[in-house]
Amino acid sequence: MYSSRRTQILKLGLWLSFVILKSVEGLEWCKLHCPDGSENTMCKYKPLSGTNNCTEIRESTTPTVRREMLELHNAFRNALAGGNIPGWPKAANMKYLTWDGDLEQLALRWAMQCVSGHDECRRTKTFDYVGQNFGMIGNTAFYPSSNISFQGWIDEIKFATGALVKSFQEGKWVHFSQVGWGNTSKIGCGEIRYLDRQLKKTAIVCNYGFSGNLFSVEMYTVGEPCSQCPVGMMCQNASIWPNLCTIPHYVIPRMMESGNQLKLLPNAVPAPGRAPSRLKQVIHQVPIAVLIIFSLY
Repeated sequence: MYSSRRTQILKLGLWLSFVILKSVEGLEWCKLHCPDGSENTMCKYKPLSGTNNCTEIRESTTPTVRREMLELHNAFRNALAGGNIPGWPKAANMKYLTWDGDLEQLALRWAMQCVSGHDECRRTKTFDYVGQNFGMIGNTAFYPSSNISFQGWIDEIKFATGALVKSFQEGKWVHFSQVGWGNTSKIGCGEIRYLDRQLKKTAIVCNYGFSGNLFSVEMYTVGEPCSQCPVGMMCQNASIWPNLCTIPHYVIPRMMESGNQLKLLPNAVPAPGRAPSRLKQVIHQVPIAVLIIFSLY
């Protein structure tokens, strides 16, 4: 009798601890207002399961989605920094991107609203200003890959010129310029799939810290790759991304799926030039409009 009662009290205590923890977590987000006073996305919005135009909303941010978004971004940034994009100068301070769970959580919450465009306040404990890219594509037969949205973002390079590097100005290239913003070091993306009448749609939101697309600020510093990395960072010539600034001795990981976890493989600095062919293909396609984006706004 006493043992049973003690077990019940223990379970109640654990449940209350969980509730309090979740409440504090929610409270922390609600404290993170933006400088203009707008309410944080995590506090303002709740996850939705459906709206009038969106039915059967479900999260699809799998480990594969995380891995591919991270690899695609770093592959493009490495090519841009190395001077491998025609008409664009080399970058001296292009940072290697790593994944950020808070940015992903914010991105997913906004994606779950099933609306086109951008949210107002996506501040985190680490970043007061967070950049954002949004992509939405549909197909009558299957759910398209978000890799197509990424291709659409970097394909905006056709609207821009290398002069943008010295002083950023707004234009039809804002998705591309955020992908290639030198000072950005973190990314987190959230993906959903849903039905819109007869269309099977995939929407992805990627958040970036520190934010890019700052008016009149340089997109990146022109110069030999890694010649002006921030203090404490340098190139790893033995990496598949040899033109990106990273922390010395940091093992640039390859990622693999294991259930719902994203695990890093040890000893994962591959030989130079061993970038996956899929990433090379994306880079080679940059100057040419080869994919149709149904909606990026």
